[in-house]
Amino acid sequence: MNIKSIPYNHQLKKVDFQDIEFNIVSFEEIPEPYFKDYSHHKSATARNHKSYDTMGFRDILLEQLSSNLKTNVLKLLIITPKSEG
Repeated sequence: MNIKSIPYNHQLKKVDFQDIEFNIVSFEEIPEPYFKDYSHHKSATARNHKSYDTMGFRDILLEQLSSNLKTNVLKLLIITPKSEG
């Protein structure tokens, strides 16, 4: 079975995840998210606003993963097990 061509549908439920080689990345290898810079904004309220730059973090994370895996990473799909109990 070609894992790269499995569509995200009921066929995915049939995949035995033990057959898939997962690349492990430690938390130390993932860059920390950072706040957007609003210091240039004319509104004082906006200048003091704190929000994470999620798109910037995503871009850095994809670059880091591409570098670690030595291949081009375009998207991430994170699959987690259902919680038990």
